[in-house]
Amino acid sequence: MSKIIIAIITIILIAGLGYWIYQSTLEESSTTIPEEGLVVDPLNATYIIEGDEFTLVDGKAEKEIVSGAASKIRINVFDGWSTKGDVNDDDLEDTVVLLTYNAGGSGTFFYVVLAIQKKQGYEGTNAIFIGDRIAPQTTEIRSGEIIVNYADRYPWESFTDQTSVVKSKYLIYESDELKEKQMETLSQETAENLVIENWGGCETNECSDLTVSILDGKDDVWYVQAIYDGMKDDSVKAQKRIATVHYVNGEWKWGSEIVKEYKCQEGRGQQNFSSEFCL
Repeated sequence: MSKIIIAIITIILIAGLGYWIYQSTLEESSTTIPEEGLVVDPLNATYIIEGDEFTLVDGKAEKEIVSGAASKIRINVFDGWSTKGDVNDDDLEDTVVLLTYNAGGSGTFFYVVLAIQKKQGYEGTNAIFIGDRIAPQTTEIRSGEIIVNYADRYPWESFTDQTSVVKSKYLIYESDELKEKQMETLSQETAENLVIENWGGCETNECSDLTVSILDGKDDVWYVQAIYDGMKDDSVKAQKRIATVHYVNGEWKWGSEIVKEYKCQEGRGQQNFSSEFCL
């Protein structure tokens, strides 16, 4: 009887040992070992910013601006700012990451990069510049297109002004490169036609000269400025107006007026453009 018991115990021990070895082998085989040049975490990938390679370590990287100098370029992943989704239609979840770039000055430059997931790890991409001292909002991935939403300033405002203008940058991953999506461009002719259609020309406004300028077209937000000079008015010498213009459903649409300022006739008030009415 004792021999039978010993045999049973031996069988149980051998079976247990075999199961332990099997589980260890299974766990070992399931552990992802990245291929050469790949990493297991987007926070440790290598990204290209303005032509320079930066390899992150736990979301941070440093590089000397000049050899031996105290000032350095510092790269950091913006806290809590990443979005996952498939951007290249390979059924693998890629990661969009926002980076901050500081080179010792007053600016804080924001860039977006991608960590492309391969079967055996992640590979970093080039960076796309978003803006200086902006306020990041959200990021979306729609059908492989990346949409970066953020708040900025009007092009005529300084960095001391609050970020109040919501903008969106559209990005795509194509031919192993992160790129800005090509958007429609507002032409000078279209801008002039919209101004005359909505505000009138010099004949309507009784002025001697009308100058139309396109102030910005960054990230699909356009501003059109019109200056009516030499106005035939007792108090107002010139008037400046700025409005937004958007490309919607295949055509340019007039937006809202956001600036209306006056330059006064001699002795009737301010000689520079201001929102104050002339006397």
